[in-house]
Amino acid sequence: MTKTKSQKARARGAQKPSKAKRSAQSARDKAIASKRGMKRPRPGNGSLMLNRRSEPPLSKCAREYKRVLENPFSGNVACVPSAFNTPSLKQSFRAFGTFQTGTNGFGGIVVSPLSTCFNDTNTTVGTDPSTAILYTNSTYTLTTLPAYNSTNAQAASTNSPYSYSSATNATVQFKLVSCGIRVRNVTAQLNRGATTIGIETPQHTDLQQKGISGITLWDQAGLGDSDGRWNVITYHPNDQFELSYFGKGNWINNANIGVDQYYGQPLTHFLGFAVQATTTANTQTYEYEVVTVAEIIGTQVHGLSPSPSDPAGLAAVQNTYADARSRKPQVADDSWFNSHNVLMGAGAMAASVFGGNRVRIGYNNRHQL
Repeated sequence: MTKTKSQKARARGAQKPSKAKRSAQSARDKAIASKRGMKRPRPGNGSLMLNRRSEPPLSKCAREYKRVLENPFSGNVACVPSAFNTPSLKQSFRAFGTFQTGTNGFGGIVVSPLSTCFNDTNTTVGTDPSTAILYTNSTYTLTTLPAYNSTNAQAASTNSPYSYSSATNATVQFKLVSCGIRVRNVTAQLNRGATTIGIETPQHTDLQQKGISGITLWDQAGLGDSDGRWNVITYHPNDQFELSYFGKGNWINNANIGVDQYYGQPLTHFLGFAVQATTTANTQTYEYEVVTVAEIIGTQVHGLSPSPSDPAGLAAVQNTYADARSRKPQVADDSWFNSHNVLMGAGAMAASVFGGNRVRIGYNNRHQL
């Protein structure tokens, strides 16, 4: 049956909702979208994102800072999302080597994170310049971690292009973003046998001349693996002082470099590992790697890039490492479990900073050191 023109017009009119109905449907759609909020980030994207339409995600600077602070060995660089957006050069420095247990079966390594920004080495107290790394060799006779004046204490530096002896406060200044040390036992399999203890001192006091009994008094000390897996200790800033730029002029103001490093901040060796061999008959050999990420400014520093300001993001990241457990040494093969727990905790911290409680976090569980 063929429809007339009037019948077709009525049919089209019945199919088209009225203006009032369209407005009502639009209001319902908006209400549903508002309740759902933002889309949940896809698993594996490794990002921190707030699940609130009214709240922005953490800045790229804050997200990258979180990743580098947790894992400086990734090869990435980042900036500190502080209150000031000063352009800077982002750069990383590295050092590789081995240390051994000595004649008493004791050995170890200590690291001064700020000193790793320079490439100088020295083992003499009171002599320029500062030294980044001190470690033991097979002829070491003491049962405490090495100091500047320890017999057979060895010194090492990073591959930094900056020299302490030629730097001035105007030419170069550093802000420490991240620093980590990892060690593993590379002794022949049948001769392995040791106790490995790692520590980041809670107030960043010096580890030089500390023995195992003294180290284990700190809650942050922890047992590591002694059978070939990486043991990792990373730096965590304690206060605003450690998030500031430092140059030669405001690091050391007198000639007693070694003395100052031993007794006070900021050049103390507060990251380290101590090893006690099961028997003195089998010298234990450990491989180590030290990595530092820093922001750099100065008259001789080029290639600057933006360092966005994000104090709220900085607070959210820092709060994830507020307890002693999070600062204990980690065995690299298990590190992603700790990373996952820390990142999940960051959701609640970010919510408290931004005043919300609906936070979702995506995490890349392929995290490796």
